[in-house]
Amino acid sequence: VVAESRQLPRGYDELGPEVGGDFIDGGERERRRSYEVARRRRPGLRNDPPKELRGDRRQAGMGVVGKWFNRAYKWEDMNSKTINKLKDPEMHRPYFMWWVMTVQVIVLVVSMAVYGVAPIGFEFKTKQSQVMATSLAIESRGYDVEQNFWIGPSYENLIHLGAKFGPCMRRDSRVYDAIERERTAEIHDHGCCVRLDRIGCVFTSSSECSKSLFTEFVKYNVTPDIFNPDRRTSGPLCKSDPYTCSNPVSGSGSSAWKDDVSEWPDCLSFGSSSSGIAQLECEEVTGRPCCVGIQGECIMATEDECNFYEGFFHENKTLCSEVSCMESICGLTDFLHPDKPDQIYRVWISLFLHVGVIHCLVSLVVEFIIGRDIEKLAGWFKTMLIFVFSGIGGNIVSAFFTPYQPEVGPSGAIFGLFAALVMDVIQQWNILRNPVAQLMKLLVIVLLLFVLGLLPYVDNYAHVSGFLFGLLLSAAFLPSIGTKRQTKIIMICVCLPLCFALLVMFFLLFYLVELDCDGCKYFTCIPVTDTFCLDLDQNLRQRFFDERLAI
Repeated sequence: VVAESRQLPRGYDELGPEVGGDFIDGGERERRRSYEVARRRRPGLRNDPPKELRGDRRQAGMGVVGKWFNRAYKWEDMNSKTINKLKDPEMHRPYFMWWVMTVQVIVLVVSMAVYGVAPIGFEFKTKQSQVMATSLAIESRGYDVEQNFWIGPSYENLIHLGAKFGPCMRRDSRVYDAIERERTAEIHDHGCCVRLDRIGCVFTSSSECSKSLFTEFVKYNVTPDIFNPDRRTSGPLCKSDPYTCSNPVSGSGSSAWKDDVSEWPDCLSFGSSSSGIAQLECEEVTGRPCCVGIQGECIMATEDECNFYEGFFHENKTLCSEVSCMESICGLTDFLHPDKPDQIYRVWISLFLHVGVIHCLVSLVVEFIIGRDIEKLAGWFKTMLIFVFSGIGGNIVSAFFTPYQPEVGPSGAIFGLFAALVMDVIQQWNILRNPVAQLMKLLVIVLLLFVLGLLPYVDNYAHVSGFLFGLLLSAAFLPSIGTKRQTKIIMICVCLPLCFALLVMFFLLFYLVELDCDGCKYFTCIPVTDTFCLDLDQNLRQRFFDERLAI
């Protein structure tokens, strides 16, 4: 059949209306022929151009990616109702994706202005300096800082900003077991390390005190018994002593100070017998609790030394057991209970954070191209549901499998958008030419992005789970011109409850089960060097202290 030559209405060619530049694509001659055949066979096919036709209209199964992949419709197999829907799609403005991109850029600029940029690279860089130590001497200190090749803040600062990080979202037994062991050692094994000239003292262990030749270590070491109930193993604290304190007095029975320095009251005055007691004669307590690292580590340090470690200094506290280092390290809002992390909202706010400039640029490009394209098809509300819940689902699954890896960025949400592109092809399967090839092209791109998830700071668990949640949500929310109404209703009734059930299941698993899977890290990071994936291990605490003591 040869189309006769005639003047078509404005905005049309032999193929039909040009909608957003996505309607005209490859196979021009064949599509001209098939559309003309369809129009002749179906006289009821609307000929009038749509009113106020603008570039924000997006056809099902086409869009930006459809244009890149040279997609075409099977016009000859469609009825007039389907063709009219394709000619005049509903118009949606991409307000939500513009809002997301704006917030992400603002957050990145503010976070880098406040926290600066970590060393750039793929390995660890040793940071060294001369600092004022608790011995009041200038000493060398050093520790390893993980480099960030994305050009952005450090791991510690990302956690403080709101990264997905398991120990900040629940009470992690492995982290708190280590904290409790250190608190127990502090209560029973530490004592007051006093300079011989009495100008300074610090509450610490005997091994730390012995590093200086000009100090004296004072420690109670007599076990109480029925004949000497007031003898102690805990303490003494610097500038405090139950034997000589006159206000409040350590009496007998319930009024006696406990054999636990963390339970001692503040001594307001001492009796005349305090003369000559080393821990009471020192002029100044030189070390206070300093929270360092990302797993609740606490050391006794001067403010100068604590600042060098980029820690959190507690100038009004005497013991590490008096502070909640996890609360200090996590930042944001205080825990309802100091030793019970509860910042589950991190699965949401981490969607707007980025590891660095490069990471943010990649996200913005994908959101600008793919996110806006999906929003033009589905509208802002449905796009928001796909984006947000794909991101939250990806983050909670990631937190379950790799709880000790700080994770930021909309990785799961972006893969939810890619899943929407895949579902768009599946739902228009009957009206697209060669849909198998179109689907394979999309899946190849998604597979390549999964390979990129093997880099540090990028999480494949969030990618895969975000893609899965995105498929389920897109099946329910995307318009489907090529799918029967009954089929669409079944998809909604199956996919939405399944999505909800999976989300609830992984939230429960995260809180009820602490997964011990050392091999799980290889799904999200391949250790091409000795330190490439070290952040996924539960050994940051020991590495920090080893490096600190080696200088």
